[in-house]
Amino acid sequence: MSWGDIREWNAEGLESQADDIKSTLEDLKRHADDLGGLHPREWIGEASQRARTKRGDLVGEYEDIAHAAEPLWKQLQDSADEIVELHREQDDAAELAARYFWRITHAGHLENTAPGVEQLDPEFTQRRQEVARQLRTTIGDIEERAARIDAEIAAAMRRVHSPRMFRDEDGERDRLAVPPAGTDPSAVGEWWHGLSTEEREQLIRTEPAAIGNLDGVPYSARHEANVARIPIERERLQDQLAELQAERADLPRGPGAPITERHELNARIQRVEEKLDALDVLEFQADRGRSIVALDTGGEGVRSAVAIGDVDAADNVSVYTPGMNSAVQDNMNRYVEEIDEVTEYADDMLGRDPDRRGESVASVVWMDYHAPQGLGSVLSDSRAQQGAERLAGFMDGIPASRPDDPPQRLAGVGHSYGSTTMGEALKQTDAADAFIAQGSPGWYSSDGLLVPEGERFNLSADNDVVADLGGLVHGGNPSGDATVRELSTDDAIAPDTGDELPGVTGHTDYTEADDVMSTSEYNTAAVMIGQEENYIDQPTTLPEYPRGPR
Repeated sequence: MSWGDIREWNAEGLESQADDIKSTLEDLKRHADDLGGLHPREWIGEASQRARTKRGDLVGEYEDIAHAAEPLWKQLQDSADEIVELHREQDDAAELAARYFWRITHAGHLENTAPGVEQLDPEFTQRRQEVARQLRTTIGDIEERAARIDAEIAAAMRRVHSPRMFRDEDGERDRLAVPPAGTDPSAVGEWWHGLSTEEREQLIRTEPAAIGNLDGVPYSARHEANVARIPIERERLQDQLAELQAERADLPRGPGAPITERHELNARIQRVEEKLDALDVLEFQADRGRSIVALDTGGEGVRSAVAIGDVDAADNVSVYTPGMNSAVQDNMNRYVEEIDEVTEYADDMLGRDPDRRGESVASVVWMDYHAPQGLGSVLSDSRAQQGAERLAGFMDGIPASRPDDPPQRLAGVGHSYGSTTMGEALKQTDAADAFIAQGSPGWYSSDGLLVPEGERFNLSADNDVVADLGGLVHGGNPSGDATVRELSTDDAIAPDTGDELPGVTGHTDYTEADDVMSTSEYNTAAVMIGQEENYIDQPTTLPEYPRGPR
């Protein structure tokens, strides 16, 4: 999929096709309803029965066609929206390239439009080369995302045209047809729980990439599918790395050597190496008994989610989303250790309450989005918006995967830019019972937030510049939001034990795997399980007024 091919994609045409399919399906459903009610009540006998049976078969076929084709128009609509975003990013890249005398060719290469410009100013030349590296990364990311969109549309088309989507050999829909990405998690959960154990095992073996990331499928099955994929993905990436290294080795050296191409290959090699490191991290977590409940190796880096405890059975479940500079290979291990410790604090808190000793807790470290990796991207809301859509589906998938026994409490926890992502996600789903923000720069106001007002909490430590200044970009420090309850991060006394709790300062210590329970961790644990009597509010400091003369 080349840069020029993507340029020529017609988002409006795709959206028009989606509308046409949707309209046709609506007509089809009306025809099915009309056909189902046409049989005269006065007509009886053998011929009447045959006609009634045939009419019922036709109605069933109409319904099957609609059932199979409905995900297609949704896929086309979603793809049209993504293509519009790709075209916008292409325009931005082309504009940036032109400012530094580059042109992006149809094949996605950079062409120098001003030979000799490098000799004019050393500082400009250095900046120009930095922009070139940035552009190559952007081009690669856009082309990879376009390839994914193309594959998703093709897969949706295959599902519609495949006979197994309509009838199996017994005249029923094929139970093993995997719902496409984006299907309502509750529908996925209903489908999954209607399968036999043998059918589920077969799907895990044959469709691990789909099952491992399908919201609404139980997390034990997702883990099994994703763990099976790790060696497959590792082998694929190792082959890709070997090819890139061989390509780099073949480049000429010395005067006139293609420095730009070498830089480009180095960046691609580094990206593959980082993905391999991320797989090592996930394998390490799986070996320690944690569950890999999401795994995506596409795009600029590996996206994943790791569960602590049994998400399929826990009474209290929390989902933690970190922010800027989060990457699976760099800090997933640290986040898992930190949230594991807070989860243990929550479990201990339940054990101290005679009425709740039988309850359990599970947590998920959700890094299934491309978090900002620098100041430029963290100032934009695009990563939060893209992540929020995925996160909302994940949150919906937790109760949907357990329709007969959903968790009694589901809490969303977000740190820094992760709280922006979580806040935007919780405007798209009402699955969460509570929202805890740590060091938050805001989430563009609480209007539309689907978490009850009494269950919105904020932790803002002293000297946290992100919380203090980030609101200039992302909507404001939640400490000033009247619908959000401010909990303490200062030194405090635990209400249930009387223990002294140390306070935290700065932006990075709201959770820390050091076997010392801070006030921030205590409050986070209490909200995760809804232990309201243990909440420690942030003290209100009254202003000091000058004393008058005695």
